Amino acid sequence: TPEATAVDLVRSAKSAVGLDNVATVLAELVPLLEPGRLLKAARAIGGVPNAQRLGYLIERVAKRSLAKPLHDWFRRQSTSVVPLRPGKSATEGVEERRWHVLVTDLIEVET
Repeated sequence: TPEATAVDLVRSAKSAVGLDNVATVLAELVPLLEPGRLLKAARAIGGVPNAQRLGYLIERVAKRSLAKPLHDWFRRQSTSVVPLRPGKSATEGVEERRWHVLVTDLIEVET
C-alpha cells in the first residue's frame, strides 16, 4: 500500500539515499495516503521512533491533518527524543517539540 511504502521509506532512510529523497517521495505519495491507513501501517511495521520521523516529514510535505491520527497515537506512547536522521547523535540539533525529533538540518524536497 502507499502507506506501507511511506513507513518503509522512513525505516530505510539510509539506503534510500537520505531523508531529502524520502521527503521528496513522500510528497509524491501524499495524494494516495489515507490518515487511518497511515497510522495502521506505522503501528504494524514502523515502531514509535519511525512514527515520530514519519509524522514530522509528512507535516513538512502535506497538511497537518494527514498526520493527525498518527500524532494522536504517538502522544499516548512512551517516547523519547530521537534524531530525525537515523545514525545522528541523540543530543545534536534542535528538538521539534510536536514530534520529539532532533532536527540537525533542513529537509529539502525536490519539486
